[in-house]
This record gives sequence, C-alpha cells and structure tokens, in this order.
Amino acid sequence: MPRTAVQQVLLLKQRHMMAETFIHVMEGCRDDYFPGETLENVISFVLIIEKMTDINEVGREATASALSRSIGISRATIRRKLVMLTRVGLIERRGSRYVISPEGLNHPLMLQGYRERLTLLANATKKMVKMTD
Repeated sequence: MPRTAVQQVLLLKQRHMMAETFIHVMEGCRDDYFPGETLENVISFVLIIEKMTDINEVGREATASALSRSIGISRATIRRKLVMLTRVGLIERRGSRYVISPEGLNHPLMLQGYRERLTLLANATKKMVKMTD
C-alpha cells in the first residue's frame, strides 16, 4: 500500500509538536494580554511588539509607517492595533510615535505567564530533540 503524503513528510512528529507548541504559546499570550481576541490578531500584536522592540532597542521610537513597512500590514491596520496595544498597557504613545511599556510587560501576572510559556517551550524542545535521536 502506498504511503500517504502525511507519512512521507520528514520529521512530521517534530513539526506537528512545533506547530502545536506555537499555538499553545499564542493562546497563552491571548489569555494573558488579549482575552477574547482571535489567534490571528494575537500573532499580529506579538509581531508588532517584536518589531517595536527592535526599533526601541536602538534608541528610536516606532511609527505606524515604519511598523507597516517592516511587517507588511497596512498603516491603517497597524494604527488600529497600536490603539489596542496602548489600551491594554503594553505600549505607550508619544505623539505620533510608540514605545514599549515596561510597566505593562513587567506586570507580575504577565511575567508569570511568560515563565509558563518559557517552560512550555523548553519542555517541547527537549521532546523534539529526543524524537530525532
């Protein structure tokens, strides 16, 4: 009997576990920061924060235009998402620019959730490595 396409995928179990772990991490982010939001929105929020971190780390403040260009999401959509991120306290608005909010990201509940996701990633990585041995 011929093998199915699924059976032919190399490292299928590891890839599946990686995808499952990514989904669990994003669900944790949603539960901590954005209850009721779709995972699609949560992923875009995390991507925006990640790009903002890159910009802020070099001493600059992010603009909607710069984020739009670097992520490939329309400026109007970025602006709407920046409003949401500001509302939940993860970023701060400074005129037409934005910076990461240490107070929001360092909130004890947010740090607890982060540590739980870090443990989830560490455990999943160990399991995936064992699968390849």
